[in-house]
Amino acid sequence: MTSRETVRRPGRTVRCRGWWRVAAVAVVTLLVCTTAAVAAPSLPAGDVSSPAGTAVTGCTTIDTPGRYVLTTDLRAPPGTDVCLYVRASDVRLRGGGHRIDGRGSGTVGVGVGSRAGVSNVTVSNVTVSGWRVGVGFGNVDGGSVTDVEARGNGDGVRLARTREIRVRDAVAVDNDGAGVRVSDGSANSAVVGLSAFGNQRGVLVERSTDTAIVDGRLIGTERSGVHLQNARNSTLRGTVVVGSGQYGVEVAQSSGVRLSNAAVDRPGQTGIEVTNSRDVTLVESEVRDSEAHGVEIFSTSGSLLRDVRVEDSRGVGVRLGGAPNNALRNLTVEGGEVGVFLSGSRSTDVRGITAVDADVGVRLLRTDDSRLRDVRVREVGSASYSETPVGVHLDDAAGNVLVNTTVSGDPGTVTSTGVHVEEGVGNRVSTLTVTETELAVWIQDGRDHLIENATVERNEDPVVGRGTEGLSFVGVTARDNDAGVDLRGAPGARLVGVRVTENEVDSNRASLELSGDDVQVTESLVRDNNGAGLVVSRSRESVVSDTVVRGNAGHGLRLAGTRDTRATNVTVSNNEGDGVVIAPDSGDWRQDPLAPANNTLSASTVTENFGDGLTISDASNTTLRGVTVTNNRAGIDLDASPGTAVTDAVVRANAGNGVSIADGSNGATVAGVDVSRNAQVGLSVTESDGVGVVDVAVHRNFDDGIEVRRSDRFTVESADTTDNGWSGIYIESSRDARVRNVTADGNRADGIDLWGVEGWSVVDSVATDNRNAGIGPTGSDDGRITESRVVGNDQGIWASGENNSYTDNVAARNEMGFLVSSPGRTLVRNNSAVGNAELGIRASGRAVVADNEVRENGAGVRDDGFSHGGVVVSNNVRVDRNRVVDNDGVGVLVRESNVAVRDNRIAGNADAGVELVGTTNTTVAGNVVSDNEHGVVVDFGRQSDRQGRSITPSLATTIEDNVVESRRVNVLVRGGNDTRVLDNRLVDGRVGVRVEPITFLGPGREREATGVEVHDNLLADNRAFGVENVGRTVVNATENGWGAPDGPSSPTDPDAPFADPVTGALADGGGDAVSENRTDSGVSNVRFDPYQSTNASVSTSDARAERDDGE
Repeated sequence: MTSRETVRRPGRTVRCRGWWRVAAVAVVTLLVCTTAAVAAPSLPAGDVSSPAGTAVTGCTTIDTPGRYVLTTDLRAPPGTDVCLYVRASDVRLRGGGHRIDGRGSGTVGVGVGSRAGVSNVTVSNVTVSGWRVGVGFGNVDGGSVTDVEARGNGDGVRLARTREIRVRDAVAVDNDGAGVRVSDGSANSAVVGLSAFGNQRGVLVERSTDTAIVDGRLIGTERSGVHLQNARNSTLRGTVVVGSGQYGVEVAQSSGVRLSNAAVDRPGQTGIEVTNSRDVTLVESEVRDSEAHGVEIFSTSGSLLRDVRVEDSRGVGVRLGGAPNNALRNLTVEGGEVGVFLSGSRSTDVRGITAVDADVGVRLLRTDDSRLRDVRVREVGSASYSETPVGVHLDDAAGNVLVNTTVSGDPGTVTSTGVHVEEGVGNRVSTLTVTETELAVWIQDGRDHLIENATVERNEDPVVGRGTEGLSFVGVTARDNDAGVDLRGAPGARLVGVRVTENEVDSNRASLELSGDDVQVTESLVRDNNGAGLVVSRSRESVVSDTVVRGNAGHGLRLAGTRDTRATNVTVSNNEGDGVVIAPDSGDWRQDPLAPANNTLSASTVTENFGDGLTISDASNTTLRGVTVTNNRAGIDLDASPGTAVTDAVVRANAGNGVSIADGSNGATVAGVDVSRNAQVGLSVTESDGVGVVDVAVHRNFDDGIEVRRSDRFTVESADTTDNGWSGIYIESSRDARVRNVTADGNRADGIDLWGVEGWSVVDSVATDNRNAGIGPTGSDDGRITESRVVGNDQGIWASGENNSYTDNVAARNEMGFLVSSPGRTLVRNNSAVGNAELGIRASGRAVVADNEVRENGAGVRDDGFSHGGVVVSNNVRVDRNRVVDNDGVGVLVRESNVAVRDNRIAGNADAGVELVGTTNTTVAGNVVSDNEHGVVVDFGRQSDRQGRSITPSLATTIEDNVVESRRVNVLVRGGNDTRVLDNRLVDGRVGVRVEPITFLGPGREREATGVEVHDNLLADNRAFGVENVGRTVVNATENGWGAPDGPSSPTDPDAPFADPVTGALADGGGDAVSENRTDSGVSNVRFDPYQSTNASVSTSDARAERDDGE
């Protein structure tokens, strides 16, 4: 029969709903439909009653009011208890289809009632057979049973203490228990279109009230096919049960029951069964092939299942269990084992579920505060009827809520999982979608689960979980899986906003992966995976925060051994190697290695990776705070890591170095950082120790820009070493270096550069336009340069080793501007050398060059044969209380040996103002040497002629308590030897002692000036001599004075007075002059007598005081 056919019965239409399997169609249709389609009765000829009236003819008692008919077929054996028997009220019996038989072991065969009951009775077109009831009623009140046929009896309609009875179109067949029985408390019963078959049951209601079971057809039962038991407001409508043999609707201790349009089909167990019941309702139903389950509710409570449809059961297909406060709506379940199953149940309220080809397909077990909405699970497991594949299964459950879930699974493959949470507590799953899984979310052991707005696409893995604790995900998406996510055990996990995207990960995993302790990740996205991408691992108080990790396929944040982890506003970008890694972990067989410690990364951005971009390695107190590291392959890369902290960084265009503090990483800290356009170096420290570096900004690197190597206690302070290219601070084999408040500027070599280094410091530095030196101690040693500034460089302090110190510096517009050297003590004290561009102090040996200011230089003091202004000395230097002034040619230049030029102030320079060149034991003593161009020169040095000949003199010189005043000469000795000029003030110049030759090995290869001494000088207002000698030895000049009374004078020649050498006296008074000899004429070539006279000299210290007071 097709799903809805009409069978004609004379005088009425019976609608038969057939939907059972094809093999049963012919038999079942025949029984359901034809048994109800009996022929219209006709009265036998010759019967005395009218069609409306009495007759009957066999077994009676009716006891009046009206109309009966039967007229034969009755056959009740002797001792019949009841056969007909109505006992009145308004009666109307009929039975025109006859037969009443009664070969069974009990009584009745129609019946109806009294003991002061009965009312409007109708029984109608009868066939009732072997009885033990076979129609019945009881105490009756309303009436009807209509088109009855009951057959094998033992029941076969019976209502007991009824009220408004109506059974209508019954047919029940092989009874033996029920085939309609309503029973003892009956009330407003009605059974309506029943046709049953093979009964033991086929409706039984028992202690009853408002029963109505409409449109029956109940077939093959041998137990159940509806049975409600203590029922109350029962109704079962549109029935059809077919093949029962246990259940096919059975409700038990019942209450507001109402099952509607039910249809059950082939159970041999279950097919709707409710038990200890309460407000049951199951609407627009259908069940089919059960053989266990297909709706089963147990200890029930406020139930409702709505547009139910379950198909091929054999194990569950909706089943609740402990059951309180139920309601499920629009269920559809197809294949079995499970397909909705709640068990411990509790406040269940589910609004959807479609489960199709289940093996599981929703199951909650110890349930609790359930609420599932619109779940759909499709071909998961394709009904292998072994309960392993899943498709939602929460198990030890608790605070459940799943909203709008969808799981899938590939038809034709036995896939597994698709959500499985296992041990209970917080559950909530929310708008999940899983698709073709083999896993796709599996969380395992309990605590505060929540997964929310998930989408986990073409699976094989994503998301696993394990021993979970505070797990939440919120926002999850994992996309084109084949692995990724994992959570490695998951204590404390919370990942808000997660999206892991185009997965397919292996090469030892990642694309998310977290592990223990208080993990969180927040507004995440990990992106184009296919390898690595986030990993946190053995964690502690983790957090990662407003994440994005991007191009993956290798590294892209990984913390691994972590501990007091944090990472905050991370963006890591186009990965494929590095892009933050703060390593170890590598534990196993069963753990060990672990390392990193108090990590933090903070308001991050690491950008275009492909290697490096932070890698911190054996880590310890890492913190890198405002990090931005940009176009990586290198860009921060500490290694064995202790104390690391790199605070407000930006490290810029990388592709080599850009901070790199290597193998011990000891006390590292870098602070205000911005290391700029790297491509190598841009801060790099190597074997580490005390590191430091504070408020840096190191600029256009491409080598150096701070590079310290074997390290020790290095510290640099508020640095800024600008246009690097190399140097801009470079410290090599290191010990205790410190450089403070640095700025080094134009670099491209030097701009502070120390090599051998031991105790060093540079203090309040600035070096500016470098391209060599701008501070540069090389052999280094115990160091210090203090309140520095060195300005236009190419040199500008270029020192070398031992116990250095060059204190309150400024050197200004360099090309030179201090070049100091010394294997031994050095100190060049209270400096400022000013105009440089060839010199402004150069010392050597065990220098002290004291309270300097050397001024407008123009060559300074050099020991390489050139002289342009302002101090050059050599060997065991001291040049003391300097202020050497307007240089631009000499202004102290001494060279080799034990030098000392003492209480200087040497003034207008532009040549000489002290110059001794070949020297040996030099001392020039109490100087003020004033408006120079000469003013002490004792000369010669190592110079070669064209034939390779060279000379050296100067030797033992002492020129003592000076004030000298020149604009030519005032002591010039040229050939040197044992020169001593002693208690000077040689005054207003053009000579005031001059003794020459050595005329550089010319015609007679002159070279005189040997023992020269000149004694207790003042020689006064010179202007051509005051001693001059120019060869053929003598000079001695004995006790001097000659500012007059009345020591020498002579020239204006011819052979003026002259005389003395040894003592032909004369010269002849009025001060200064003397010389001649050029081989004898008026004699002299100066030894001048004794001389001095009490008013002829002023002590040089008074003279100095006078000069200083007059300025």
